Amino acid sequence: MSFSPAIEFNDVLFAYKPAAQAVIDIQNWQVPQGQSVFVSGSSGSGKSTLLNLICGALVPSSGSINLLGHSFSDLPSGKRDTFRAKHIGVVFQQFNLIPYLSVNQNVKAAAYFGNGVGKDFEPRVQEYLNQLQLPSKILHTQASQLSVGQQQRVAIVRALINSPEILVVDEPTSALDADARDAFMQLLLKSVERCKSTLLFVSHDKSLASHFAHHLDMSELCPTGAENKSSQELSQ
Repeated sequence: MSFSPAIEFNDVLFAYKPAAQAVIDIQNWQVPQGQSVFVSGSSGSGKSTLLNLICGALVPSSGSINLLGHSFSDLPSGKRDTFRAKHIGVVFQQFNLIPYLSVNQNVKAAAYFGNGVGKDFEPRVQEYLNQLQLPSKILHTQASQLSVGQQQRVAIVRALINSPEILVVDEPTSALDADARDAFMQLLLKSVERCKSTLLFVSHDKSLASHFAHHLDMSELCPTGAENKSSQELSQ
């Protein structure tokens, strides 16, 4: 039995402006379902742009991106958002929890958009809390009152609550010391294994590659870009 790759790029070019240098230039790249890949690269190498293309926040200037056998990059914006909510979990560098909402409300919001609020919602949340060594009482704590380590683990719960086939993690350990970083990596990888998700973990810290069987450097995929400048232009 053959399976479609979880992630597939075909002749993908992306530039933030017409006639500008391509930040992403990938002829063919596939990530098999269930594989965990560490993606490294220096600042400006295209890491964040790659994630934004996979999450659908950006679309290619040319070429196609297929996710889970679907032509993701060709979907209209609204349908990409729906697909992302149901099939893609994201752990952001800054975690992006809503500070005035409780942990339970933050997780439930993600579940709602992914149609994951059902009879099994509370048991699933509790299961993830247990896996990530968080006490049940934290559910009623505002996100703004959490420690950095707790915010990280809640961000994982939120990303995994819909059992996403693809999990994208962006520089989540940059503010941690070595011991906390290694503990976080172990918890994350155990949770991903239980969910059988495809993991794309992006970081400039190459020492983290030891946690992964597969390591890809952005220099193998893309030309040197001006990602920082382009990202600033995108937010204007």
